[in-house]
Amino acid sequence: MTTIKRELGHIDFAEAVAAMKDGFKKDFDVELVKGYLSRKERRLALKLKKDKYSTADWTFKR
Repeated sequence: MTTIKRELGHIDFAEAVAAMKDGFKKDFDVELVKGYLSRKERRLALKLKKDKYSTADWTFKR
């Protein structure tokens, strides 16, 4: 496992966001637009963070 910082050194947050947006646009043929999550979406995101993405099983899954 590695990190962007380890691989590339310092990277500007805005550059990282722009690169991710460009990648989504290119790979999925979508245009991202600024918006807000609904309460239901926020609750789901917090549940996924706690129950799935914060676990060692997820982090070290191969």
